[in-house]
Formats: sequence, structure tokens, C-alpha cells
Amino acid sequence: MMKIASTVGGALAALLIGTALAPSVQAQATSVHDAGETSALVKKMSSEIGTLAANYWTQKLNDYKVRIDRALSTEDLAALNKLRVRWSMLLDQALAEMHAKHHSNTGVEGDGSNVSMEVSDPEQKLQEVMGIFEAAKEIAGRYEPQLSPLKGNVTDDASVFITVVADRAERFAADNRDVLAKDAQASGMMPARKDLDDLAASFKSGKDQRDFMMVYDMAIKPIILLYDGADLAALLNQAGSLSKPIAGIEMPDVSALKQNFPNPASTTTTIAFKLPEAGGGASVLRLFNAAGELVGTYDQGSLSAGDHSADIDVSKFPSGSYLYHLTVQTTSGPHVYSKTMQVVH
Repeated sequence: MMKIASTVGGALAALLIGTALAPSVQAQATSVHDAGETSALVKKMSSEIGTLAANYWTQKLNDYKVRIDRALSTEDLAALNKLRVRWSMLLDQALAEMHAKHHSNTGVEGDGSNVSMEVSDPEQKLQEVMGIFEAAKEIAGRYEPQLSPLKGNVTDDASVFITVVADRAERFAADNRDVLAKDAQASGMMPARKDLDDLAASFKSGKDQRDFMMVYDMAIKPIILLYDGADLAALLNQAGSLSKPIAGIEMPDVSALKQNFPNPASTTTTIAFKLPEAGGGASVLRLFNAAGELVGTYDQGSLSAGDHSADIDVSKFPSGSYLYHLTVQTTSGPHVYSKTMQVVH
């Protein structure tokens, strides 16, 4: 499972973060971390860019999902949704095992919020992941005319994201000019506007775009097809490296959906979620079993912005792993969030 998580994390990092930073900036971020002490300004900059990345790509992945779902037939969408559920569970298992291994190596106790699923043969799981990738691509292949533009859209979005980061870096430098002058570590990590502009231009038509296209069909396309509301912060921060953030960036958890409590559950469990805006339509919780079958639907209605929760009776569900899935209607379209939970009797 370590291999699965690191492979997927690397692919996502290339898509979501690696495109935003020039190689020299990545090297600087790594050397700063390896040097030990990190200045408060560097942490602030890493957090701000991480928040930018999480919000930007969560929105884009939701947009891609809507387009994919609309293109597919009811039958093929049902088949893809089953693959999405299993994929989400495999990722969560991989990250839980990595998390547990990291804490056992460092002697740090976990917070108990993530419960690892059953441990099984890593190579068998890797084969299953590859099988899910191929099955998802086979389904998408039947809709090539409708879905082929996604490739260019993702490339354009990555190029725009580089410019967004460049704009944010400029504002950060202006807002912290006096402090930066006294902080060699932070000033050394500030990306040059010209470097990022050159990278954005290269991403539109140069070598960086060609490199991106080479891995798109193999890794990025299936990840987009299978996206079902996973928490990007957990995936990128943990899958890339549990001991340091990817490219010096700390991504926050922007998911509206929280971990259920208690977990594992045997009778009733509470699922909390926080809505950033009032729902334009129904917010719906769905519960899926490990086979990807829908076993429960809990309509939450149109809700106000803020904190909410739902109590779910799991007493009649067999012991095992489940995925709970929240669909929220927003002004920018439907957003999805998902997490796994355990039922134990």
C-alpha cells in the first residue's frame, strides 16, 4: 500500500502543486526543510500557497466530475461510481497504513481519527488499483468525443494556476516587504515573477506541456475520472511524504465533511459537516459499502451556511468498511466530499 499511495501522491503532486513551482523553488523548499528550523514567514507563505492550491484544485476537480457525469449514460455512470468508491477506500487504507507506520517510527501517537482497514498483500492491492484505472479509462473511452477536451482544459487550468500563484506571491512580497528584508530564508524561497511567467508560457505550448501530456493518460486522467470528493490535503501531504510537505507546501483540509464519531461505530455514528454557503438545493449524504453498492441515502434538505451534523444508524449494517459521501449544491455547482468509516459489531 505504501507503493500505491506514493505513486498516486506523486502523480497528484505533479498535477496540483508541482506545476506551480519552478524546480529551483522546489529545491530551495526542500533544502530549507532539511536544514531544520523553518522561519515563521516561510510557514506563513507555505500555508497561504497551500490554501490556494487546495481551493483551486478542489473546485476544478469538482468541475471535471460534473462534466464527466453528464457525459456518461446512467449505466456507465453507475459502473464508474462503483469504481470511485473502491478507489476511495483503497486510498484511505494506504494513507492510514502510512500514517500508522510513520507514528510507529517516530513514537508519536495518532489522534485516533483514522482507523486503518484490514492489511492485505500490497502487490495484490496495486494490481487492483491498476485494474480500476483501466476499467475507468475503458468507460471513458466510449465517450471520447465528449471527454477529449478535458485534456486541454486540465493543461490550461494548470497554466492559469501558475499565474494565480505568481499573483499571490507578488502580493505576499508586498504585504511582508519589511519582514522579508530581514528573513534570508523566506526571501530566498520567494519565486521570481519572470520564472513563473516563463513556466506558465512553457506549460501552454512548450516542454512542460509535453511532459505533462506524457503522464496524463497513464495517471492524471484516471485520477480525474475517479475523483469522488477525497481530501486533497490528506492525500498530498501524507502520500508524498509524511515527514515533510510536498515542495515545501502545507495544504489545509478544505473539506466540508468531517470524520464520523465514533469510528469504528456499532450502533449510531455522527457525521459532521460545515457548509461555506447556504445550499441552493438539497444536500445529501450517501453511504456505500466496500463493493460500491449504495446502502443508505440521507436527504439533509436545503441547509444554511455553518455547522451541521447527521446521526446515522449503522446497527443493521454488516461489519466492514464504508464510504460516506456528501453532495452539496453551491452557487458554482455541486461539490462532493467523501471519507471512509468502519462498522464493527
